[in-house]
Amino acid sequence: METFESKEDFRIGVSFEGFCGWQGGIDFCMTLLRVLGYRRLYRERRVNIYCFIPVICSIKEKSDFIEKCILGFHIKRELRNGKVIFYNKASLPDLTEKYKIDIIFPVYSWMNFSNTLAIGYIADLQHRYLKNFFSPKVIKMRDEKYKKILNSFKYIIVNSQHVKNSLERNYSPYPAKVFVLPCLPIASKWHIERKNNIHHMQKKYNIPKRYFLISNQFWMHKNHLLAFHAFEKVYQAGYKDVFLVCTGKMEDYRSKTYIERMLQEVEKLECKNNILFLGLIPKRDQLCIMRNSIAVIQPTQFEGGPGGGSVYDAIAMQIPCIISDIEINKELPKSRRIRYFKADSPEKLNQKMIEMINNPYKKASNTVLMKKRNRNLSEFAKELYFIIDTVINGEIMNE
Repeated sequence: METFESKEDFRIGVSFEGFCGWQGGIDFCMTLLRVLGYRRLYRERRVNIYCFIPVICSIKEKSDFIEKCILGFHIKRELRNGKVIFYNKASLPDLTEKYKIDIIFPVYSWMNFSNTLAIGYIADLQHRYLKNFFSPKVIKMRDEKYKKILNSFKYIIVNSQHVKNSLERNYSPYPAKVFVLPCLPIASKWHIERKNNIHHMQKKYNIPKRYFLISNQFWMHKNHLLAFHAFEKVYQAGYKDVFLVCTGKMEDYRSKTYIERMLQEVEKLECKNNILFLGLIPKRDQLCIMRNSIAVIQPTQFEGGPGGGSVYDAIAMQIPCIISDIEINKELPKSRRIRYFKADSPEKLNQKMIEMINNPYKKASNTVLMKKRNRNLSEFAKELYFIIDTVINGEIMNE
């Protein structure tokens, strides 16, 4: 194995393995790419970033994935001198050797990397808090997987202090050092500067002028029904020109009947015609629709990162948010544009929605957004490269 000092460039791998099935996972990996690309040099060596994306699907599905989930980020702009590598049969450890990767993360399952430093990742311990959403078999499988990660990797990254505390509470002791990534939402420069083509979006998706947005995959724990019942009260209060727009994949593998049952409940509501389901749409469209909403609603019962992916995007663009007051969401940065409501209370959410309708926020200028983006990007890069430093220094000491 070459020493770190002897190589001309520093090669960082970002693994999408285990993240491609959910938009939040893709968003997380894209954030890492954006942050890593902030630096051109690491220890006087050129930084090259390699993006590893597994493709276990048909050509059409691969095409849809790239269009809806990747192109909206302009991934090539984030990679600088790196590469996007789609793979099928090859293993990730073999690929890291082939491309001479120095360090790779986030690794979401145990793999044996013989010549590449690897940082593990654990998203959340939802199966420990919402056991009714998981079978005993799945709970056991997740516990075994996370124990393996914690006892096999020297270093782990997580998205919140809540996850780190949960790991200590449920699996301690373990040898891995766990790092908490900072909650510093970063908007894409391209999305900030892109022309606000909301009129095209309204025509394309048949959405109205005034609307709230829920932008989550339809997982059971996202608690969409609570928001629908809160919106029913908004509608009954006379705000019949306000709509609730929902984007996100309408699927939860844990229950084949969940979506059907949810839609049946929607049909019983007076406001049913004011609730729009757009499904999974291109990321660039989603962000344009988000930027022109009254506010983003996040009724979630559980998250691995503060607020979840949609709130992360909204805060980065200074879009108002109405968020459930679960413990992990309190890790979000303080902002006047964030309103909390008592979790599982449609009445409290309804109150916040009406307040937001009657007291709308002025959209932040591109200048303000870019200033905030650059500040957060610099700070996040500093902390992420500190983690990389810690891992590499530990390896050098062991040589």
